[in-house]
Formats: sequence, C-alpha cells, structure tokens
Amino acid sequence: MKIGVFGDSYCEKSYYEFHNPVIWYNFLKEQGHSIECWGESGSSMYFSACQIAEKNKDYDLVIWCVTTPGRLSLKTGERWHHICTADDRYRGNDIEVQKKHNVYTEYRKWVFDWEQSNFIDRCVVEKIAERAGNVLLIPCFPPPLGAEKFNLYTLCELEAQHWFPEKTIPEIYKDYQDLRPGHISIDNQKILYKLISENLKPGIFSANYADFQPPTISVNQAFRKL
Repeated sequence: MKIGVFGDSYCEKSYYEFHNPVIWYNFLKEQGHSIECWGESGSSMYFSACQIAEKNKDYDLVIWCVTTPGRLSLKTGERWHHICTADDRYRGNDIEVQKKHNVYTEYRKWVFDWEQSNFIDRCVVEKIAERAGNVLLIPCFPPPLGAEKFNLYTLCELEAQHWFPEKTIPEIYKDYQDLRPGHISIDNQKILYKLISENLKPGIFSANYADFQPPTISVNQAFRKL
C-alpha cells in the first residue's frame, strides 16, 4: 500500500531516512508499505490540511496525525516556519518572519479563542477527510476531534510520568528536552505501529492506554536537561 503521512512532531519527517526505524511509520515501511512522510514538528492544522488537499490522490491511504488548534505556519520562499505557543521564541534572522511571529505571539496571548478555533479546525479536518475519502485520522491532542479517550499527547505524558511522577508535559519541558522520536519511547512506538497496521483504513484511530507499556529506557535516554 502507498501511504502518505502528514502532521506534526508525532510523525516528524526527519526520522524517515533513519536505518533504525525508531518511529512508528518506519515500521510500516519495514512491513512492505511504500511510505512518504511530510510531517514537521510544530506545524499547524493549515500546513497539513493544504498538503493533504494537494497530495491525497497520490496515495492509497493518507495518515493524518491531527495537531492541536492555535498554531501558525508561515512560509517564506520554500521554507516553512512554525509557531506552537505564545511562549515560542523566533531564533532566525528573517525580519519579516520575526515581525509576524511577534504579532501572532500577542494574538495568542490576548485574542485567541480556543472554542472558536477548535470548532473551525474540526470543520477543516472533517471536510478535508470527506473530500479525500482515504484519510486515517490519528488524534495527537484531544482537540479538535474531541479525542479525550485516546490521543498521542496523553500517551506521551503518561509515559513521561514514569520518570517525572505527577508532572505535566509543559512542566517537564521547562527543564528538559524530549529525546524520544515522536515523543514516545521505541517500545511504545512498536506497539503504536502494530495497532495502526491493524487499522489501515479511513476513519479515526483509537486505542487504549492500557495497550501500551511502561518504558524500559532510562530517563537520560528519554530526556536531556536544558
């Protein structure tokens, strides 16, 4: 099957060329599927929706790792810049991007409405999936799909709490860099791959957190102190 993978850091494309699979979609590649990955860390709903609207006909199945509302993707030339949160800092030297970044940061702090954005993004996802007809949606966060039952962010956080009991991901990320490809240890990447491989069809992917296991790697293999 020819599969296109789209989304944010839960399917980051930089792992695509790794000989060691390390992330779930590379295990699909090892299973014999033809995989192309377009995911970029921190990318917005607009970023992936536009790509899928353009490219979905190239694939038997599109796997869309659906990100959270509230992100902004800016394109200058052939390069994309992604803003995840109001706390992001732009570290480049493009003055135009810096100005837009500053304006959006203020917008996120004072104007952004979660309920409104959640509604709009849910409509976008549903319409793109309906028009394409070949999209498997994987919730990366509870919004915009109302995926409180299962989403990759909560899986990431539950796993991180093995090393940092009762801490949230934002609290952990203040002091540590996450080294886990796709924010999940390789043992659970294998489990995620297996569950996805059993559900390669259009719809919304779901699982149970009990399907996954406590990580076996050390905290120093999973996180680096900032």
